[in-house]
Amino acid sequence: MAIQVHWDDEAQTIVRWEYAHPWTLEQFVLAVDEGVSQVKGRAERVDMIIHRPGLRQPPNIMSHVRRAMDLFPGDGLVVIVEDHLFIRMLVNSFTTVYPAYGQRLKVTRTIEEARALIAESRTGAALQG
Repeated sequence: MAIQVHWDDEAQTIVRWEYAHPWTLEQFVLAVDEGVSQVKGRAERVDMIIHRPGLRQPPNIMSHVRRAMDLFPGDGLVVIVEDHLFIRMLVNSFTTVYPAYGQRLKVTRTIEEARALIAESRTGAALQG
């Protein structure tokens, strides 16, 4: 399958999506449903890392990203690992159109940066709570 969904950590608090090209909109929808079923009903916060190198994406992906954000339970971060400026601009546009997702949807250049951002966010959330 072009999109693999699995746990990134032993504690099962981070779900990681690994994309291989080419991938289709149908595969994305299936991956969203699989990822949501993995985390649904969990009491603890679950974050998501989306590792999708490359610029290619199916048309109309933004409406499906919104669906994924709506379905992903809780207040965890969704961090896209992508080094292309175009994708960063696309995410900025998405969070401008849908500002409610701006606090949860982030972009980093590496998986290590994504993990660090999640850890920092969790520390901040623990201090506030």
